[in-house]
Amino acid sequence: MRLYKYRDLSSKTDMGLQYLDDILRTSNFWCSKPENLNDEEEFIWAPNYAPSVDTPTILALHWIGQGRNCNDAFLAAMKVVQYPHLLEEITKSTFQEMMNKCRNEVGISCFATDDSDHELMWNRYGGDHAGVCIELEVPNTLIGDQLYWVNYLIKKEIHIDILLRALDHAKEIYDLTFLTKNKISRNGEDWSMEKEIRFVAKRQNIPVKIDGSRITGIHIGYKLMEPVQKYILGLLQKYSFPNS
Repeated sequence: MRLYKYRDLSSKTDMGLQYLDDILRTSNFWCSKPENLNDEEEFIWAPNYAPSVDTPTILALHWIGQGRNCNDAFLAAMKVVQYPHLLEEITKSTFQEMMNKCRNEVGISCFATDDSDHELMWNRYGGDHAGVCIELEVPNTLIGDQLYWVNYLIKKEIHIDILLRALDHAKEIYDLTFLTKNKISRNGEDWSMEKEIRFVAKRQNIPVKIDGSRITGIHIGYKLMEPVQKYILGLLQKYSFPNS
């Protein structure tokens, strides 16, 4: 599978070039804290606390998993679902605590794919062609392991049943926290055109190499100043990378 990483070099050029040098030298990509992602709405959900017929069982199983007596758990769950505000109180703070824990522990690096709108990606992340695009090959077998597709929703509404199940499964917390975006942003941008894949690491603010990956080319934006282009061409020659 082929992935693409865009870098804007239209400003802070020295810092951007050093970052590019580090990537070409080590094949490592920076895993940022999730709060540094570009979509400010990414962690905003619209919870739906209206119970379903499955809610009492899901809630009871959650309590049993925490060591509560089976009969007591089911009886208490049947009472609680009669009052949606109690369901909200039970799940909201715990779920938020778990999401915050994920945000403080997990590192994210974002990539476009072959199916992305590359002109759009250049405009959003490549300095409107005053930057570079790093192309790399990664093993398809990493999908669902280190690399994950982002899911795009028309409306990020989450039902109480999903919240309750996620309390007992770390992967579901990760999926909800890091791998779901609104399809359309508040200002009308269509995020789904990016067809984004994310590398998820167990640490953050560290450089990480994707297992089995190799950089296959560097696309240089045509709006870059000539001295910057020459510097990048020098880096490509230094590290024996092709210029696409």
